[in-house]
Amino acid sequence: MQALPSWLVTSVYNAHRNDGVGAMGYLRSAFDANRGSGGDHAIHLANLQRRVVDPRADLNEEDLRRLFDMMQSEKAAIQRTGHAPPDDATLIAFYDNGLPLAYSQIRQLTRRANPRTLLAHHMDYMAQVRAECADRAPTANA
Repeated sequence: MQALPSWLVTSVYNAHRNDGVGAMGYLRSAFDANRGSGGDHAIHLANLQRRVVDPRADLNEEDLRRLFDMMQSEKAAIQRTGHAPPDDATLIAFYDNGLPLAYSQIRQLTRRANPRTLLAHHMDYMAQVRAECADRAPTANA
């Protein structure tokens, strides 16, 4: 998790010292998705298609979790703006396109399973990556 910028910490401290509810309200109004804001909606749609995994990365569970968490956050932000989020088939396509070349074999196996929801798709990827990483690990001596 990234640290907050010092100017933001100072601003919240000076404006809302000892007022957690006020600080949260300030942060929501300044940085959260707002209903009726077309700019927010466009930014969240663009973020759904953003690459958060390094294109040269090897198989890694943490990368899958980061991608899935980002997509769920953006989906929730789209709902907060009052718009309908993309359907699961579109989210699955965004998920697949956000992964590097190292996942191409797993992508084919997962497509063959034909999961209906993004969560099922993600869990199928996680199972496949866990199995592949376990196979690559050195075996223990008997």
